[in-house]
Amino acid sequence: MAHCFSRLHSTIPFLIFLRWRSLSHFRLRWSTVYIFFLGGPLQEEFGWRGYAFEKLRGQYSALTASIVAGLMWGLWHLPLFFVPRAEAYYNRPVWGLLLTTTLVGIILAWFYANTRGSVFAAMLGHTMFNWSNYVFPSLDSDYAALILFGLYFVVVVYILWQYGIRTFTRRGGHDGSDITEISTSEQGDTV
Repeated sequence: MAHCFSRLHSTIPFLIFLRWRSLSHFRLRWSTVYIFFLGGPLQEEFGWRGYAFEKLRGQYSALTASIVAGLMWGLWHLPLFFVPRAEAYYNRPVWGLLLTTTLVGIILAWFYANTRGSVFAAMLGHTMFNWSNYVFPSLDSDYAALILFGLYFVVVVYILWQYGIRTFTRRGGHDGSDITEISTSEQGDTV
């Protein structure tokens, strides 16, 4: 009897762990849906990438347009620094948020440009950005936050190196028209 009790006693923590783990997975999935619909991406990306970036890149390079849209995105959140909040974002210096929204704004603009203007792609990127800050609270540590800035910076440098500053696409045109023109001219050369 003691052996059975001992075996059951050692199994209970494992069962509790399994229950916690399944709740955790449910919580992570639910948080993704919650963040997408209520945490900013659905409401903000139509404005930041769908309107501001799109309008600005008609007059400036994609890099300039994404920097301006990223700064606007950061300034949009400025009032949240004056309201008591639990998120680490708003308990850090404002420049950190502006740097983050600028760097992430460039990455999201690259998503947008390389999906031929899909706001949905930018929304998914924005959701994953917000979700990753929820799951991996790197902003709670100065060192982790600096590493995160460094990673964002490396991704931005890679985008600029591989895709250039003008359009963030390999072919050049931000509306995809030059891709059609190139494929049409290639067909004409073979005939």
